Amino acid sequence: QEIKDYLDQYIIGQDDAKRYLAVAVYNHYKRLQQSADDDGVEIEKSNIIMVGSTGTGKTLLARTIAKLLKVPFTIVDATVFTEAGYVGEDVESILSRLLQVADYDLEAAQRGIVFIDEIDKIARKADNPDQDYIHVDTRNILFICGGAFDGIERKIAQRLNTHVVGYNSVQNLRNVDKEDLMKYILPQDLKSFGLIPEIIGRLPVLTHLNPLNREALRRILVEPKNSIVKQYEKLFAMDGIKLEFDTAALDYVVDKAVEYKLGARGLRSIVEAMMIDAMFEVPSSKKKSFKVTLDYAKKHIDKAHLDN
Repeated sequence: QEIKDYLDQYIIGQDDAKRYLAVAVYNHYKRLQQSADDDGVEIEKSNIIMVGSTGTGKTLLARTIAKLLKVPFTIVDATVFTEAGYVGEDVESILSRLLQVADYDLEAAQRGIVFIDEIDKIARKADNPDQDYIHVDTRNILFICGGAFDGIERKIAQRLNTHVVGYNSVQNLRNVDKEDLMKYILPQDLKSFGLIPEIIGRLPVLTHLNPLNREALRRILVEPKNSIVKQYEKLFAMDGIKLEFDTAALDYVVDKAVEYKLGARGLRSIVEAMMIDAMFEVPSSKKKSFKVTLDYAKKHIDKAHLDN
């Protein structure tokens, strides 16, 4: 619960993913503390796979967990493996990055967290044989994987439909939330998508992230401890300038993020485009305050041509 409370300060919503992550991480660190007594029970590692569309907060969740636990943390992009096919150098480079982050403290690095992003990009194409995988002894490193798995909803829908037989099942199908099929995800859907069983078997904790609706995006903009708005307010405050945003201006930013379908990541780009002129001009002026109005937001966001 403490882990989830901490995550709540930085990430809006995603309660299911937070609970799964909190339990998996807690169990992982209990596992590290287990004594080598002879009761024969060995706790296995609970590596995690998070499925959710771009900008829903997969990387942020992993990064925040690592910050809480004060362990070395590195992000690796799985797309580099597709070109080389999981050769030893790739695996070694992940571990050497973890070592660098740990200031070459081997003990710390071996208890770190590796976030493998875009894990869906190493899904097998139907006509390709499985690649050979290098096995590295990383027993105490927690692997958190994330991927958008674009189109996996179709696999989930197919599975749900094939299970519909008889009157009761028809009733159940009516209760299926067609707006968010991701919540019904199971390991067999990852297999149908093309992720090889060896990888699925090593990622026993499977969770999903909800798509971000307008209300969630609006909260993300202002509520988290290090929200985008708070970051800009702090940047201006360091120059002795009080920065304010009109509610309508923030609503307009959210409208644009929804329009561009970039999730929370889009918010940052839009606010950056909106604020670039102010950040260039205002610190050199003698102003003690600056207000971002709806007109100002429209003018500067439209000028940036973000939709091209």
